Amino acid sequence: MIIDVLENFGRYYCLGKRFEEAFRFLAKNDAGFLTLGRHDIVLGEVYANVREYDVKDGDGVVLESHRRYADVQCVIEGEEIAGYIPVVDVTPATEYDENTDSIFYKGKGEHFALRTGRFAVFFPGDAHAVRISPPGGSHVKKVVVKVLIA
Repeated sequence: MIIDVLENFGRYYCLGKRFEEAFRFLAKNDAGFLTLGRHDIVLGEVYANVREYDVKDGDGVVLESHRRYADVQCVIEGEEIAGYIPVVDVTPATEYDENTDSIFYKGKGEHFALRTGRFAVFFPGDAHAVRISPPGGSHVKKVVVKVLIA
């Protein structure tokens, strides 16, 4: 897992061409003006989902991980709390779903704040939970870039 500010995106080109494309997309687009929904960056390899939502109480949030894609989650507006824990430290609550590239887990991770202009990269093997409310709540606009790993 990586947590950083968007201004440092160039540091992560070393992760490969697909990550470079993901970070270039985030840097060149004024994400605040991106339309909601899916944006293909490199067909079949890198795409972005722009979402808007109100964060919620952490009790209803579950951990998930992916096997084929890494998530680059960048908050454009607002703030949310995210959780992280290695998948080896949690118990699966569901079977892996190949169609959604998701598996869900029982347990809780360590929490950190994702604020405007910050991003987190969750790799396969990183169980994560997002959309958790900070004190006082928040409305969030976020870009999640999916980067093919396997």
